[in-house]
Amino acid sequence: MKLKDLGEHEFIRSVLFKYVDAKELTDAYSYQGKSYKIDGFQLSYTYPFMSLFDLGWKAVTSTASDLITTGSIPRLLLVSIGISPEYSVNDLELIIKGIRSASTYYGFKYVGGDLNSSSANGWIDVVGIGDNICEQHSGVSNKDKVIITGEVGFTSKIFMKYYFKLDIKPDYISLLKVKHPIVNRNLIDFQKTFCKDIVGASDLSDGILITLDQITQRLKIGIKLNLIPIRQTIIKELSQYGFNELDILKFSGEEYESIFIVKEQKLSLMLAWLHKRGIKAKVIGEVDTNKATQGSVVYNGEKIKIEGWDNFKGWF
Repeated sequence: MKLKDLGEHEFIRSVLFKYVDAKELTDAYSYQGKSYKIDGFQLSYTYPFMSLFDLGWKAVTSTASDLITTGSIPRLLLVSIGISPEYSVNDLELIIKGIRSASTYYGFKYVGGDLNSSSANGWIDVVGIGDNICEQHSGVSNKDKVIITGEVGFTSKIFMKYYFKLDIKPDYISLLKVKHPIVNRNLIDFQKTFCKDIVGASDLSDGILITLDQITQRLKIGIKLNLIPIRQTIIKELSQYGFNELDILKFSGEEYESIFIVKEQKLSLMLAWLHKRGIKAKVIGEVDTNKATQGSVVYNGEKIKIEGWDNFKGWF
C-alpha cells in the first residue's frame, strides 16, 4: 500500500503511534512544565499573492498557534530550512525576516536552527518550545460546550478559487488569512484565567472537520453541532457555484482560529471575556458522551463525513 492510499492521518493513527513514546498524539507534546511543537511545509506551498516573507511568518504562526491554543507561553524557536542554492541571498534573508517578525510578535526567542541544500521544492520546519500555563485541564462531561474563536470559510474561498479555477475576486480578509495569519495572543491570558474550566483545545490549521474528528478521537466523545460557523457572505458567494456548507468546510484550513471544549458553568463569563478582547467566540455545539456517537461529529441528526486536506492524499 502506498502512502497516498493510506493517508497521513491514518498513518499517524495506525503506524506512527506504535513507535512514539507518548500516550496520545496531541497538537503539542507536554512534558515537565514545557510544551513542544514542530510544524512545516514545502516552500512551493504558496499562492501568487504571497511573498517569501509571508512564508516565514506563516511557518512560525502554524507552530505558535498550537502552543498558544493548547495552553503554553511561547519561549524558544528553532527553524530548519531546505532551499535550492539557485535562490538568491536576498530570497533566503526575506524568509528569515518573516520568521524573525513573527517570533517577535508571538514572544519567541529565535535561537537558530539548520540550513540545508535542497534540489527539490525546499521546505521550512519550525520547532517551538513553550512554558505550560495549566498542567491539567478538566475531565470531559456530557453537554460540555464547544466554542470557536471566530468564523471560518475565508481560506476555503482562496483554496476553492485556485483548486476549481473559480472566477471570483478574493476579499481582503480572505487574502490576509492565507497570506499573513495571526493568532490572537489574548488566548494566553484566556488559558490563564479559565484553565480549570477548559476540557480540551485545538487550532483549526487542519480544517474544522479534521480538527473536530481529532478531538472526538482523543477525548473518546461525540460532538453535536448546532451551528456551522461559516461567514454568511462566503456561503452566499460559493453557493452560486453549486457548493454547500459541507463543501466549504472540506476545503477549510489554516485559519488559525481555535476550538475549545469548556464547562457550561463558566460559559457566559468566558464568552464575555473573549468578546471584550475582540475575539468573537460563539458556541457551535456540545459534547455527547453516548457510546453510540463516540468518534462522530453530528449535525442536524446526521453524522458528518470527515473530509479535508491530507499531506499524502491531498484533498479527500
